[in-house]
Amino acid sequence: MPTVKLTKAVVEKLVHLCNTYASGALGDRFSWQDLERVCGMPYQTLCKNPQIKEAYRAAKQALQKMRGTQTAVKPALRMEPTELEQKCLLLEVQNAALQEKLKQYELRFVTYIHNVTAMGFNPERLEDPTPESVKHAARRRNNVKIAK
Repeated sequence: MPTVKLTKAVVEKLVHLCNTYASGALGDRFSWQDLERVCGMPYQTLCKNPQIKEAYRAAKQALQKMRGTQTAVKPALRMEPTELEQKCLLLEVQNAALQEKLKQYELRFVTYIHNVTAMGFNPERLEDPTPESVKHAARRRNNVKIAK
């Protein structure tokens, strides 16, 4: 197994990672294993470096403070969704309802086609235009006579 050395670049990278965790951008959980995965060295080696050890300790303290303030927040102080967020949620609900309705229509259509075929009719004939009603034809014929 190749030996990995703790260079200045690796130290800076790990300190930066600790600072990123301290900001809460990567979640509220942080351990030595997160640092081990980045550089492939055991935590015993990493905690011997004073810069890494101090950055890790500061990150853990910052996350503990964040967790403490998050639990102390009253439910009434939570931010209300903005108008755009509310509209987006409403549109998502409407979209889901329309998708469900579309599925139901598709199932009905398949049922109709199956039944028409089972009765011996040609499904392509279903799209033929409807014949003109007798009443409408008579009205049109009368209008034609008046126009002459």
